[in-house]
Amino acid sequence: MAALSVLGVQLARAILGRSTWLELLGLAYPLGSGVLTWLLFILSWMGLRITALSVAATAAFALAGATWAAENRRRQILQSATDRRRVIREDTGGSSVQVGLGLAFVVLMLAALAISIGRSYAAYDAMAGWALKGYGIAASGSVLAGRSWGMWGLNYPLNIMLQVATFRLFGGDLLPESKLLFPVYLACVCLGIFSFWRRFRVAPALAAAGLMLIATNPVVFIHATNGYANLPFAAILTLGMLAAIDGVLECDPRRQIISGLLLGIGVWTRPEGFLYVALIAVAVAAVARLGRIGRVYPLAFTVPVVGLSVPWLLFALTHYELDPVWIQHGDTAVLAITNLLRGISAGGARLSTLYLIVKLFLERAMLPENWGAYLPVVTCLFVLSAFARRTWARMEIPYLVAASVITIALPVALYLVLSIHGLPDFVLVLRRDFDRAYLPAYFMTNVLAITLLQSRTYDQDPSAPGRPRSQTGKIARSEEAHPNERGKAWG
Repeated sequence: MAALSVLGVQLARAILGRSTWLELLGLAYPLGSGVLTWLLFILSWMGLRITALSVAATAAFALAGATWAAENRRRQILQSATDRRRVIREDTGGSSVQVGLGLAFVVLMLAALAISIGRSYAAYDAMAGWALKGYGIAASGSVLAGRSWGMWGLNYPLNIMLQVATFRLFGGDLLPESKLLFPVYLACVCLGIFSFWRRFRVAPALAAAGLMLIATNPVVFIHATNGYANLPFAAILTLGMLAAIDGVLECDPRRQIISGLLLGIGVWTRPEGFLYVALIAVAVAAVARLGRIGRVYPLAFTVPVVGLSVPWLLFALTHYELDPVWIQHGDTAVLAITNLLRGISAGGARLSTLYLIVKLFLERAMLPENWGAYLPVVTCLFVLSAFARRTWARMEIPYLVAASVITIALPVALYLVLSIHGLPDFVLVLRRDFDRAYLPAYFMTNVLAITLLQSRTYDQDPSAPGRPRSQTGKIARSEEAHPNERGKAWG
């Protein structure tokens, strides 16, 4: 896990150049693990046997290449004493409130790590999917073992399974140590969200409080310990969306590359990932074009997404088979996408089903043991921000609103399509699965709510680094904005 985190740090350094330890820690494991498992998948598809030696060699070559690129990138950066982004990124606040909340967050993550390992793979999906399939891949040395080991055949992305396989190869996964990766994803997304808030001028104490609000939610904490892929997927997707927003507003092609990598890894983690990525790409491009806010570099974003997702989608299509167990128990994402791809008319989804989905979610959201104080708190924050005109004028808000709407609407749409499948226990499936499908929306709505609560705009913050601006208040697109980021090669 440490080696994969170092790989992720070096990849981020190679792409971004200068950054802070907080941002690098947030990107470290999701980037490193996603890239390594994708490389192992490609090599196995080509016929290379997955063993401890081949995994170690692949990781070593990837780390050597990333380190070389990171050092080259470092030499290209001008050693200037004033970095317009560095000031705000390293200012995490030093008061007793922030320190206390930070220590509480560390204790919470340690508890999640202990509980996650202590629970082992006790949930059905965790055993039948990630653990069993990962162990099968480790035993046979090939990703094709996923056809006969565990559930879902070879239709399900193999990111988490291959991570479990590496733990199995290096030590047998006796604890099981592979359960460590789930709370680590929660820690990474929390660090990424905190870093995003600080870059966009959210006060340190408010950002720290928002972090604790996110991490202490019962549904989130449970999914940090039960071994399902939903939390890792939501974490990767959230980090990718935040990197895309930051990269577009900063007119920074390198940050958009990071976004493309993360969103591509999202496709490599859960089957509905490509739907999220497609809608997010359209939404970001539309806001940038129609609102004239920031700049999108199409190649910087699409090349990593396509490079990571297309090989997997081709592999899945060539090995697709409908598991009869799905018909009885149902993997909601796979069944919904299967129905969608079969061309089922949207008219089959009745408004009564939409009402049922919303009603059941609201019922569960109002129970403290399910979603904690999430719904009342976020609703209150949205109501308070409605009276702050300057807050809604901030440039990141349209992007956050678009991302929040997508992450709320897409799970509802998937369940509407799933309802057409005619599952006899659809209400049971809805009660069981919708909470975890809502996790990306949970993260994004919290990010939006806390960002709206911070009313200062860039020009009101005396600590804000100098951003070139046009007379209309939008980020200038001149070359002065990024002396080292010409971006002409990115479209």
